Amino acid sequence: MASDKVLEISNLGLTPQIGLKLRDLQKEVGRFGRRGPPEKIKELIKTLCGIKPLKLSEIGELLRRNPKYLRDRYLMPMLEAGELEHKYTENPAHPQQAYITKEKV
Repeated sequence: MASDKVLEISNLGLTPQIGLKLRDLQKEVGRFGRRGPPEKIKELIKTLCGIKPLKLSEIGELLRRNPKYLRDRYLMPMLEAGELEHKYTENPAHPQQAYITKEKV
C-alpha cells in the first residue's frame, strides 16, 4: 500500500546517527496517524529540515503525506513566516530545490 511506503533512510546520504534520528521521527509520525495536529506536523518539518535540506518529495515520504498538500498547507506558509527557507533562494523553481530550517537570529 502506498501510504505504508517509508523513505529508505540510507538513500539520503546521512550519518548512521542522523539516520536513527529520522527513523525515530518516522515512528512519531506513525503514532499520530493521518490527521496529526498541525503544530506537531510543523514541528516535525522544522526538525527534519534542520537535519538536512530536504526536497518536497522526501518530506512527503518521511511524513507519509501528499507532497502537494504539504507544500500548500505547511511549506509555503512556513516559508512566508520565515520558519523555512529554500536551498536555492535565487530560483524557487530549481529542479533540486530543498527546504532548510531557518536559524533564529
